[in-house]
Formats: sequence, C-alpha cells, structure tokens
Amino acid sequence: SEMCIRDRRIGYSKKLLLENKMKISTISGEVGFPNLSNFISQFKKVTGMSPSQFQKQFGVKAKQAI
Repeated sequence: SEMCIRDRRIGYSKKLLLENKMKISTISGEVGFPNLSNFISQFKKVTGMSPSQFQKQFGVKAKQAI
C-alpha cells in the first residue's frame, strides 16, 4: 500500500540522514521524493519531526554541502 511504501522510504531516509553523507535535498530525491517540501511533510507525518530536527536529536550536524 501507499503508506507501506512511504514508511519504507522514510525509514531509508532516516538511515541516510544519520550517515550524513548527503544534503537533505539529495536524500529526498534518493528515497523517491523529488519534491523536497513533500518529503519534509511526509517525514514529519511519520516521525513527528523534520529531517533536520531528527538529525539534531541524534547529534548529527546537517551537511551544508554534498
């Protein structure tokens, strides 16, 4: 189902966010959300926080460049 696919994509994006090798906008496209704002809103729906808040919670400094 749509929800299942979204949750899998968000799960993968969490892994990439924690690895911190790519910018959030790059991760968004990588996990199948070409639209960054859509990715952020879907991420918030699943996790209750934005991708950058998620990184902060785990002590990851967000990448400024690729």
